[in-house]
Amino acid sequence: MHRTLTLSPLFLASAVALAADAVPSGNVRIEPLGEFIHEINLPGERRSDDVVPGQTACLRVSQDRWLVLCNTRGFRGVDDERSVVYQLRSGGPDGTLLKEGFLSRAIEDWDPLGRGEKRIRQHGHVVGYGVPKGAFIDGREALNANLFVVHWRVVGIPYDAARKQIARTTKEDREESAGVEWVQFRLNDQESDIEILQAPTRLRQVGFASGAKFCDLDIASMNQSFVPPIPANAACTEWFCCNHFDGDRIAILKLSFDPESRRYRWTANGPLAGGKDAPIFEGNIVRAGDEWIISARSRIRGTAWTRTTDPMTSLPTPKVGKEPPSNSPIETYRCADGVLRLFTGDPEASPYKRGRDPLYVWDVNPRDFACTQRRVIFDTVEAKMPFRKEAQAKVDFATLFPAQGSTQIVSYRVNVRSNNFGYPGRTDIPQITAEEKAKCGAYFTKMHYPDVRLEPWTFQAK
Repeated sequence: MHRTLTLSPLFLASAVALAADAVPSGNVRIEPLGEFIHEINLPGERRSDDVVPGQTACLRVSQDRWLVLCNTRGFRGVDDERSVVYQLRSGGPDGTLLKEGFLSRAIEDWDPLGRGEKRIRQHGHVVGYGVPKGAFIDGREALNANLFVVHWRVVGIPYDAARKQIARTTKEDREESAGVEWVQFRLNDQESDIEILQAPTRLRQVGFASGAKFCDLDIASMNQSFVPPIPANAACTEWFCCNHFDGDRIAILKLSFDPESRRYRWTANGPLAGGKDAPIFEGNIVRAGDEWIISARSRIRGTAWTRTTDPMTSLPTPKVGKEPPSNSPIETYRCADGVLRLFTGDPEASPYKRGRDPLYVWDVNPRDFACTQRRVIFDTVEAKMPFRKEAQAKVDFATLFPAQGSTQIVSYRVNVRSNNFGYPGRTDIPQITAEEKAKCGAYFTKMHYPDVRLEPWTFQAK
């Protein structure tokens, strides 16, 4: 009997999925499972190349196929982000590896400014979205099924080839060469690999196909959110993404499926929020009843929150909450049990007084954004990682994968501030050791729920 992938009615009710009664719940079991990806087996990206897996993300691309996305990292300096790669797996995000490949490769002779100033082409903050192959919505085969999109940020970084050392990203680097790229693809008929439909290119809004200005916002540069876009309508033909821009501002982008070209397009933007008086960046968006909740990392320290009924027309200035007082990347998600949760570090709660170790998760009340029931996602000391105190361990970039029944994976990067050259301007942070490098990489934890409200995909006989 042939079986097809079907979107459940619960997913179609996304407008009320995180309703006012989806308040924090203690009924979740957290199971750290250690290393998720040991290494990427592609030229230039192996551990023997001094490269490890970094931030990961995941797409469900069919009933039994999952696409894990990963941007690789080196140790040649601060934020040594490299290539964007994918792994096609069966049976789940942590299932059997079927295929591995590049979406975009790092190069060391990129000249983004056309001035003969060769730079490293870096990629980071990889996220993806799309409706799985064979998906049905409201009893009908989804028009946009088996079309997937992946975004990442790109920037050109000066490089000393003799020393094999990168420079730290400067404001000039970000404004002159930084941007967001995207690629569109499908799962092939054999479900053995992906087929590229739109090659990697710079993300530009419709109507701004060329020139320095790439959208209708008054901005100079754009950086990609760490959190994947979410459906903006029940048909999943529109998606919202909360990106951040120069001047410490955020805005919501609308990404729409075009039936004629059968591709997604960047069609509209909401208003900017933040700026000099309320500097925020690294934004996130979730649905809460008839409203949208937007969170962002604050320069002041902590998480900034706001809400709106229409992020395309109104985005009130986010206010920074008292808890947690994080100075680390923050990610907020609507989890599979319907609860809004925040993932970040907390230097005041950390027994080691480190802002990114352990990685915690809080339940968030969608009414007043109160963060409660702090739990540990991963703790490098409890896991007996061979990291010296002075190397300063980091656990960050939490990404929530699509749920599998009552289980949901959260992946994250485990690393240290130390690199091959210590740390710029910090004589107290030494060079990284071989033992520390061996344990840096992509790790994961499973969250187990007794009550799943938001199982996004179900299977029905056809």
